Amino acid sequence: MLKTLKLDSRPPAPALTELDLVRSLLATRSGIDFGRHRLSFLESRVRRRMSQVGARSLYEYYRMVAASEAGELQALVDEVSIHETSFFRNPPQFAMLASHVLRERVSARLAHGVRALRLWSAGCSTGQEPYSLAMVLIESVVVTAAWDVRVLASDISAQAVAHAGRAAYAATQLDGLDEIRLQRFFERRGDLHVVRAWLHRLVSFSRANLLDEPPATDLDVVFCRNVMIYFDRERQRQLVARLAASLAPGGFLFLGHTESLSGLSDAFQMISHGRGIAYRKKE
Repeated sequence: MLKTLKLDSRPPAPALTELDLVRSLLATRSGIDFGRHRLSFLESRVRRRMSQVGARSLYEYYRMVAASEAGELQALVDEVSIHETSFFRNPPQFAMLASHVLRERVSARLAHGVRALRLWSAGCSTGQEPYSLAMVLIESVVVTAAWDVRVLASDISAQAVAHAGRAAYAATQLDGLDEIRLQRFFERRGDLHVVRAWLHRLVSFSRANLLDEPPATDLDVVFCRNVMIYFDRERQRQLVARLAASLAPGGFLFLGHTESLSGLSDAFQMISHGRGIAYRKKE
């Protein structure tokens, strides 16, 4: 008697291409995951790198990146990273930081006899965000000169970190700054506006993968905005767990306006103040 064969109605899995190999390697090594809907962007950036290094095929380039512990892998990360940023981007969040979050964190620290605050700009790009945080600290009426304050700033792109460390910005990069802040916190050098040295000293920059261990613990505030959009769901959970580990109980996490912790973590409570939204780590 002949057996009836059951046909699998599911479509076959798409064949793994050389570009998929590069995408998978990039995700594994850096956490940056270009889903299939963004492969055209990734391919354009990969082919630009191929022409610069003389790779004759995608597979040859994949082998080149796979064999690289830092060099070409870092160059590719710099190529695909999008550094869209500005000073005081999303003003309601900075207003919330100045009028509510810093007051709460100062009270919490004073309750333990501590006069120190630590903030982290995670995914700092070319520096506008961490310098904005430092300006808010300087302007705050609750953070006096007696306090030890510091902004930690990190990014996976070596080029972005180098730019941020130079602290020099063209006129086209000054969006978000009013004339008062421009005069107070910057000095003019030719066509560039350079962050004044006393403000620059409040910020420490480093190149880091956010899926590695955080640069510090017991932090008061973390800004990690428009970073999770590069990660798949599992890596988002890993990232949020690391951010939670970096924060002190009662510390605050700020995300991009399209990002959410829904389904990712139960370690936070959403807090709103004015038009700003942040996540407070549960104590």
